[in-house]
Amino acid sequence: MRNAEETALVLAVIFQRSDQNRARLSASTIRVVSGRRHLRGVFLALLGDALGQYGVGLLELDSGGFGLIYMKALEAAKATTAKRYLTPQELRDVRRGNLSAFDREINTQSDTDGDDG
Repeated sequence: MRNAEETALVLAVIFQRSDQNRARLSASTIRVVSGRRHLRGVFLALLGDALGQYGVGLLELDSGGFGLIYMKALEAAKATTAKRYLTPQELRDVRRGNLSAFDREINTQSDTDGDDG
């Protein structure tokens, strides 16, 4: 059984060899590389931290498995700010702790995800 740092090293090499900025990774691949039968939350948290030392982010995907992304790929992304994307009323609601409109909007968006064809 390998620790998180050793597993991160191997996964970082696999990701680098893929020549991609982002990739999907199955839980099975992590189990094989780490020599573990079960992937516990603590191990995955440590693995994410260890991958961060190589400039790689680890994300758990809703569809199962994991995503890898080079953090430098996000550095050139446009900034998303509250000032730009929230109305003055929404900013006031956030300050007051009234988030019900946001909850409704995000639930509506989640219901339509994957309906693009």
